[in-house]
Formats: sequence, C-alpha cells, structure tokens
Amino acid sequence: MCAPTVSAEAGDKAAAGKISMAAMVAMREKIDSCWSIPAGAVSGETILFQAKILVRLKPDGSLAEKPTVREPQKGKAFRLYAESAIRAIEKCAPYTMLRPYPHEIWSEIVVTFAPSDLNAPRPQQ
Repeated sequence: MCAPTVSAEAGDKAAAGKISMAAMVAMREKIDSCWSIPAGAVSGETILFQAKILVRLKPDGSLAEKPTVREPQKGKAFRLYAESAIRAIEKCAPYTMLRPYPHEIWSEIVVTFAPSDLNAPRPQQ
C-alpha cells in the first residue's frame, strides 16, 4: 500500500527539523491507516499522481481548517485522488503525537501522497 510522506513547514524552516522522526512516522502511519487510494488513480501497480496537501493544525492537534491541495492538477482522476487524501487527513485527526513539540513548529504540515511512497516511504522534515 502507498503511504503518505509527511513534512513540517514552519515560518522558520530550521524549526521544522525539530520534530522527531518518530512523531513524523506516527503521523504518516495514522494517515495511511485512514486512506484508500481511489481506483481511478492507479494504472496497474502505478499511482498516477502526487498530491501535496497543506494541513493547518490547532495546538491540540485537531484541524484548524479544511486541508487544501497545493499545486492542483487538472482532471477528474487527480481530483478524486486529492479528495481521498483530504478525507484521510480529516478522518484521522487529531494528531496528538505532535503536541510534545512547540505548536509553531507544526502548525502547518504538508502531507505528500506520491508514487515514490510505494516501496520505502520516509518522512521528510
């Protein structure tokens, strides 16, 4: 199964590296457990799209607003793929594994759902 890649994005890019790999992996695994890849996004064993989803979080780890797609692509198949990613993020909230870290570090997280995640997904910080 394809697993999303999670990366923190903060106003201070150096701060983004202060979230532990374990917390990033825990978030990725939680989202992956809630995600179903839509059939129209897969050709054989190949995922056809990469979707970057911006997630804004409250200090308690819940969603501050509906996640949004960065760099959207045209077409129904991409829209279905991105919508499935957003549904997974919404379904799995809150993300309490991030709370031990200062909120300003993880108030914005980018979750990338990409074909490269099929074999060896690794969180990015």
